[in-house]
Amino acid sequence: MVTVVIAHSFPIVRRGLRTVLEESREIMVVGEAANNLQALEMIERTRATVLLIDTRVTGPDGPGIAKRAKLRAPGTKVLTITDCADQTSIWSALQNGADGCIRDDEVPSKLIEAVNKVIGRDQRVTVRAERLMDMPQAVAVG
Repeated sequence: MVTVVIAHSFPIVRRGLRTVLEESREIMVVGEAANNLQALEMIERTRATVLLIDTRVTGPDGPGIAKRAKLRAPGTKVLTITDCADQTSIWSALQNGADGCIRDDEVPSKLIEAVNKVIGRDQRVTVRAERLMDMPQAVAVG
C-alpha cells in the first residue's frame, strides 16, 4: 500500500486530491497539511511513502521543502504540484530534491500515474511538464 500525505494551502484542493488518489485501491491518504511545517511533522509521524506538495504551499523554505522532507523522513518520495506555466518552479523543485513534478493542469488520472512513477525511484515529470522543460529557460535557476 502506498501512503500519501497531501500538502496544499486550500482545504477544497486537498479534498479533491484525496478523492482522486483514493480512486486507486493501492493508495491511501494518511494525512493532510496546510503548510510546510505541518507537512514535515506529518511525514515524520506517518512515514508516508509520498509527500504530495504544492510548490506554493505556505511556510519557510518553500523550494527547499523536498530536502527538508528527506532529512525528516528519508524514505519518503516528494512529488510536487507546480503551476502549469511556470518552468522555473519545475526546475527549482527538481534541483531541490523533488522526486517528480506534476503540473496543476493535468487530468486527474495523471496524478495516480505520477505517484506510481515517483515510487519507482525515477525522477520523472509528466509529459506536459517534460515539454515545458525542453523549452529554453527564460530565467536561470540556481
